[in-house]
Amino acid sequence: MKLLLLSLAPWALHARVTGSLFQQPSQPGPQLTFGGSTSTEPKNRTTTEEDYWKQWLEFKDMTGHGYLTATEHNDRYEIFKDNIDKINRHNAKKLSWWMGVTPFADLTEDEFKEKIVGGCVMTRTERNEFFIGSSTENPAAVDWVTQGKITPVKNQGQCGSCWAFSTTGSIEGRYAIAKGVLNSLSEQELVDCAGSEGNNGCRGGLMDYGFEYVQQEKGLCKESQFPYDAKTEKLQCNQKRSMCQDGHVDPISGYRDVPKENSQELENALVQGPVSVAIEADQRSFQLYKGGVLTSTCGAKLDHGVLAVGYDNTGDIHSWKIKNSWGPSWGENGYIRLGKDGNYNRGQGQCGILMSASYPLIGN
Repeated sequence: MKLLLLSLAPWALHARVTGSLFQQPSQPGPQLTFGGSTSTEPKNRTTTEEDYWKQWLEFKDMTGHGYLTATEHNDRYEIFKDNIDKINRHNAKKLSWWMGVTPFADLTEDEFKEKIVGGCVMTRTERNEFFIGSSTENPAAVDWVTQGKITPVKNQGQCGSCWAFSTTGSIEGRYAIAKGVLNSLSEQELVDCAGSEGNNGCRGGLMDYGFEYVQQEKGLCKESQFPYDAKTEKLQCNQKRSMCQDGHVDPISGYRDVPKENSQELENALVQGPVSVAIEADQRSFQLYKGGVLTSTCGAKLDHGVLAVGYDNTGDIHSWKIKNSWGPSWGENGYIRLGKDGNYNRGQGQCGILMSASYPLIGN
């Protein structure tokens, strides 16, 4: 037995040790699915077992994910292989965007929707819309990231606080543009303290409500002085807020909502600075997005708050550039590009980006 084990590849050795025998794509037999159930249907795999295993080890190294039992590990590995197959089949189509291994590659589509997206942004019908006006002088492209006005990509974790990251992102960027100082602001303060404005901490919120809190409180604590911990801790709000050595920074004088279903107005707003936007992100395309301009069907049921940081009207496919809050190992170093021109969702924009956009006002 020892000689046999030593002759096996690492993935096969793992299978013998944990008691789960992985099948080659061409071999019929039981296939493990999440929860420990089995199916006699062979899966049409897209690569070799050795390649799945190599990518699995790289995924675990990237994420630091650990699994409590061999059964949980093997279940997640099978889900991971299913997602690798989705990636390979999608990329073979050579579309305008491609998939890859992201931090969510060991989740099913339903788990991704529930655990990662989960409706972390609210919507409301009352809006303070403001028209900037049509312009024929906008630059062909704007990117506030390359201009040094955007903080590094952050990670909200398994907390429905996307709205807080979108709120801080637009304030950080617009304050840096107006004042020349780029501060990283505390999302945790919004999660813990902005409930009276209508937000629900890790259970969702709205960027406009976040702006109202920041206006009322004359700014936010710095990230370093009120650090993020991905939990709602309302009872600790006053204590933590009082410990900010620098007090509140980046005050705003109000906010404005971009008129709905108006691509030109969102572009006009982005010429001035980053814009908080809501999109639908509970899709496989977001779970496994790795690069390119997303032009596939996305939907417009708003469930996620992100930050528009620019646009690009050059090239064959025009795009919006979006900063996400899922860490830098997702997408294009934490960013995604969405299709810009075209009748996406009957004028609601790709992933609904034109339905709920807003930005803060920086006073004198």
